[in-house]
Amino acid sequence: MMERPNIGILLSPDCFLWTEHGLLTPKELNPGDNLLGLDSKSNLVKFPLSEKPVDCGDTQVVSINTKCNETILGADTSVFTNTGIIKAKDVEKGIVLEMLTETKCNEIKKMCIPKENQTKISGITINPDIALCLAIARPHTSPRVVFSSIINKYPIPELNDILTKILPQLKSKIGGRLFNNVMDGKSSWFFDHDKFYQVCQKINFQQGRLNWYKGWATQESTLEIPKFLRDNGLALMGNFFSGIIAFRCRVSQNTKFVSIQTPEKLHVVRAFIQNLAWIFGLNVYKKWIKGNGNYAMEFKVDDFDGNIHRNADYAPVLHAIPEQSKAYCIQIPTNWTTWVDNVPVRANKINYEN
Repeated sequence: MMERPNIGILLSPDCFLWTEHGLLTPKELNPGDNLLGLDSKSNLVKFPLSEKPVDCGDTQVVSINTKCNETILGADTSVFTNTGIIKAKDVEKGIVLEMLTETKCNEIKKMCIPKENQTKISGITINPDIALCLAIARPHTSPRVVFSSIINKYPIPELNDILTKILPQLKSKIGGRLFNNVMDGKSSWFFDHDKFYQVCQKINFQQGRLNWYKGWATQESTLEIPKFLRDNGLALMGNFFSGIIAFRCRVSQNTKFVSIQTPEKLHVVRAFIQNLAWIFGLNVYKKWIKGNGNYAMEFKVDDFDGNIHRNADYAPVLHAIPEQSKAYCIQIPTNWTTWVDNVPVRANKINYEN
């Protein structure tokens, strides 16, 4: 292990930070990557990392859960509240944390851009249109993937309208065989394409170990949101996020809400959903832990209209739990602010013996 820095931001390896191309974890960052943050004059700027974040091993961190997000920060990391700046170790239930503001959300939407050279996976160029299809597709038997607008045995007409529009476009762009199967008034689409099937296989939640289709997940899941879906601009992430919400989290035919449930250990999944929900202005109407240990969040269907529906730039803390776990240190100037899971943070001197 490298020598641990004395000053920096200490955070969990599964936390997300905003970069000029998307959301990355500290272990994914490399020298030259541009982290987004605020300079000493509160201007949104790009900060080029000069060093790779350091694996600091097990150290004292605080797991913070609010109504709108969750994050894991080093005990000495500075966070902002509605009454001032405190250290993460002093956060407790009822404290109101400052979050990424609506103004800065709008600025990030403009600054978070695709890479100059788009990523190719198995020969498929990963663009926003492909990202939407990846969020919806379910691998069947190679080379076939299935697209369905049936939610809990009920056909959802507006979802079938989306498929009727986007799937012929997918076929026209990358080839393959596409056909529609209608049985008892219920429509499913089959798409045969070797390379597209291979890309779908890389989206772990398509492999049956996490069941998003009915809005719940089993504890045995090992889901990750691949980096190639998080590092190619906000438009691409937004399409993938929209596909998950529309096709995998509806719980009934006429519901006004979408429900997302994940096992406790899938912090990366929840962080991705919560980071995107916040940047797009969605309000978390309900958040709770179910009897099976799954974390659940509920959003309103009508809120997915491009407008801001959350009421404030702050989030009340539900609980804050000190723990000993693995952490990474990111070295940035002490008068500079960045966001970890949409929570503004500042670097501090680190006491690893806390």
